[in-house]
Amino acid sequence: MKERDYYPAVQRFTKSKLGCFTTAVDTGTKLGRVDVVGLKDVGGRLDGEGEVVAIEVKRGRSPFLASIGQAAAYSVLADRCYFADIRDSWTDEEFEVAQELRVGLLSLGGASRPRVRIALDAPRSTSVTSLRAELVERLHYSVCTICRAFFRRGEPGRFRQHVATSSPKAAAASNKGFMYWLEEQDSRSSNDSALLYTRRYVCPGCISALWPAASDD
Repeated sequence: MKERDYYPAVQRFTKSKLGCFTTAVDTGTKLGRVDVVGLKDVGGRLDGEGEVVAIEVKRGRSPFLASIGQAAAYSVLADRCYFADIRDSWTDEEFEVAQELRVGLLSLGGASRPRVRIALDAPRSTSVTSLRAELVERLHYSVCTICRAFFRRGEPGRFRQHVATSSPKAAAASNKGFMYWLEEQDSRSSNDSALLYTRRYVCPGCISALWPAASDD
């Protein structure tokens, strides 16, 4: 089996066992691509915080340090990083290296129907906020400025499908989120285009809660 043949099994595991509500394979930013990536809610009842989970998948033929180094590099993009490899066990040295690099370990087993199990849980990493946001957008989601939760912003080929851009009132009337631009902040950035790129979002839930009268007009 090729490495990509293991992606679906890891993707299913990311949803069923790691708690991600959406996943994607072979996606990323200009810095590099991630084999499997998922988004999960972790804030509970009182907070909208979410996490990005990134997984490097190998098929048992790559040097351990090189492979886990790739997984560790995902920490600039993701909050939890895993290295998945075809093997039944890991050595004490490998566990020590994984813990030092703050990378979780997943064991892949089975040929025709790969099975995935957690050998070592991934601790929380400190991602680069701007790079993390770029990866989230590649999954067609964005982060709400108000509640910090992930929400579905668009669809493949339709970046703004689930957001309005004219006003919060228009967003509420159409049951969408709101996308807006910050001209002053954009002028301080390295953007030399005539277009504005510095943007923020408000999710549909916050729009309906904060602009309830608008939806009644």
